[in-house]
Amino acid sequence: MRDYIATICFDCQDPKRYKQEFIKRVYQRQKYQPISAQDYARLQGFPEWFQLAQRESTAKKQLGNAVSVPVVYYLAQSLVKVLF
Repeated sequence: MRDYIATICFDCQDPKRYKQEFIKRVYQRQKYQPISAQDYARLQGFPEWFQLAQRESTAKKQLGNAVSVPVVYYLAQSLVKVLF
């Protein structure tokens, strides 16, 4: 997995202009970095104290096989509202 995240942000409402600005501000200036296993863990709702595997590739595989509890919770909550 070679996913990247921008290290800067900017505001732009127009999608075509956003693309141009992104290329100019982020891509051309290399204002991005690879997403780490710790970043993946945060995105999935794991607490900071959660111990990941020491090797980055192993940790990413662990997280790739994980079930994100907060996502499942909100999906289930939405389903209950629809069903009842």
